[in-house]
Amino acid sequence: MSGRIKLLIVMLAVALALPALVKNRRDAAKEASLRGQAAFLARQWDDAQRHFDEAIRLDPEYADGWEGRAYVHCARREWDEALPDLDRGIELDPNNDALFGMRGSVWMVRHDYPKAITDQDRAIELNPEDSTHYSNRALIHFEMRKLDLALADLDHALQFDPKCEVALSNRGKVWCAKGEWDKAIDDLNVCIERGPPSVNDYGNRGYCWRAKCDWDKAIADFDKAIALLEKNSLIEYTSQGMIVPYKIPSRSNLQIERCRALLGKREFDQAIAALTQVIEAEPRNARAAVHRGIAWVQKGNAEKALADFDRAVALAPQSLFALSNRGWVHFCRKNYDAAIADFTTCIRNDPKDAQSYRHRGAAWASKSELDKALADLDRSIAIDPKFGRAYFHRAQIRAMKKSDVAGSLADFDRAIALEPKNVEFLLGRAKALAVLKRYLEAINAYEEVLRIDSKNLSSLYNQGVTYTRLHYYQQAIANYEKIIAIRPNYPRAAQALEWAQRTLAIQEAARAIRTRSTTASPVTQADSYSNPDQKGSTKTAFEATVDKSIEAEAALANDVRGQYQFALICLQEHSWASALASLDTVASCDEHHAAARAQRAWLRAACPDAKFRDAKLAHADARKACELTAWKDSASLEALAAAYAESGQFDEAVRWQQFVVRQFPNAGKPAAERLERYAHHHPARLP
Repeated sequence: MSGRIKLLIVMLAVALALPALVKNRRDAAKEASLRGQAAFLARQWDDAQRHFDEAIRLDPEYADGWEGRAYVHCARREWDEALPDLDRGIELDPNNDALFGMRGSVWMVRHDYPKAITDQDRAIELNPEDSTHYSNRALIHFEMRKLDLALADLDHALQFDPKCEVALSNRGKVWCAKGEWDKAIDDLNVCIERGPPSVNDYGNRGYCWRAKCDWDKAIADFDKAIALLEKNSLIEYTSQGMIVPYKIPSRSNLQIERCRALLGKREFDQAIAALTQVIEAEPRNARAAVHRGIAWVQKGNAEKALADFDRAVALAPQSLFALSNRGWVHFCRKNYDAAIADFTTCIRNDPKDAQSYRHRGAAWASKSELDKALADLDRSIAIDPKFGRAYFHRAQIRAMKKSDVAGSLADFDRAIALEPKNVEFLLGRAKALAVLKRYLEAINAYEEVLRIDSKNLSSLYNQGVTYTRLHYYQQAIANYEKIIAIRPNYPRAAQALEWAQRTLAIQEAARAIRTRSTTASPVTQADSYSNPDQKGSTKTAFEATVDKSIEAEAALANDVRGQYQFALICLQEHSWASALASLDTVASCDEHHAAARAQRAWLRAACPDAKFRDAKLAHADARKACELTAWKDSASLEALAAAYAESGQFDEAVRWQQFVVRQFPNAGKPAAERLERYAHHHPARLP
């Protein structure tokens, strides 16, 4: 038999034996893969990889071997090693939806979201009824902060598999991110009741409880999450056995979240002690250092807070969290330059950080750099048009400048539209209206605050002050009495109450003086009352008021502030002689009392009763008031214009009144009307 024939016979024998040989190798590879899967389910990663390595060696064309080994790499968080195995598995089995789903999840962990979405879309295309793929794609949308898309995918997942624990848990997580605390708790409750216990479920529910200020429930859930942490791997399983890369918080992060709940309970010492334990275990944990700094701030120890924030910044120089907290402590300590430096670093690290622009704007405003403050707040709002607090601060600054009243109120309105129940915003708008001397609107705005919080002391106090601006002393007294009933030691409340009561008595006295000088009140039985100091005698209500007026006048003798207030009330009551006498007293007691001189100038320049007018004395008083106020007080400048008009120098009156109208927009319509009078050679007259 020739050699050629022998070779053909051997080749034929090999060809006949090859299918059996290949089958034997494939079977052996399957057996090795099954052993790998068993080890994998037992979380014996080294044994699992050894068996999958053997499966690949026995049959490199066997896709399951590559798939199994990729899962082991994922369980170990070895994403770079997992990708080549997944690529090879997909090459061998291009219709395997599980491989596409797994690779999409790996791309997500590597933050390559476009590739992740592409792979998850392909997995859904291959198996559109597998809830796991929808759940995994929802996680990618979650990481991309596309929360509504994430919810839609999770709803699909639960339609296909209502018992899909991963989908339900993830939906709770998404509700949590949207601030829908009750919906999140409902989903997480179901997950926890069904079991098995999950670190994420307890952790996320703890976060919800903390957001709802239910500190004890939050702490209990964080404790359970920490206890479960050692029993959980870094992966989760679906009912089909598929694995999903799942972010499990570290022990230190859970401990930090627990400490935040302790801070909510104002248990500062416990929080500081627990955070100190975290820092001792992980000396390079910048997040723990920041939160301990926050605890020191709340405990009132700024020095230790700064030390912790400095530590955090040294560990994580790019951390906005550390820098912004340190900047805010500098701001609160009025170290504005240091605060601006920290907020500027935050902005340099993240030019789209709206919060840092707002913080820096607040610091610029505190340095009276209002234009820079407005520029930062404009930028903050441009980045986040729904940032209510940025509108709020811009409104305050516009009000401070007093050159953009309409813009200020528009910003307050925008802030309140975004957060209608925000008492701070409502209170800020009320204060701005009061500063702008729109007192009736301010009173109504304070009332809005009180409808939400009837015991808001700041609103009660400031509304009381506003009442006094309108001479509504009885209403002011009622407010101050409410404050003292709620908090007896509230700053200035007792003093304000005493002042309002005294001023009300002065007001009544001024009215009595006016009445006494013009007419007598007839005595009637209805007007009489018994005098306890003089048995059997009676006094009319008018006589009693006159007695009060005499007592009030005596009390005013050495009271400059009271004399000035009395003069204002007399002006309001058209008691010109009494007003002039009180203003003379004030000016003689305090020659630097600019407001008294301005009022006396007005009276002498514009009193309807000619016998009280004296243009020369009015000019002297007005000029002195302007000098005392550095020529920056609109009332003094208008008094000067009125004095010029009374002396017939209308060109000078027009010049100074034009200056007021241009420089003081808040002088408003009355100032413009006086300018027109002077232009037509008509002097001013008090109403």
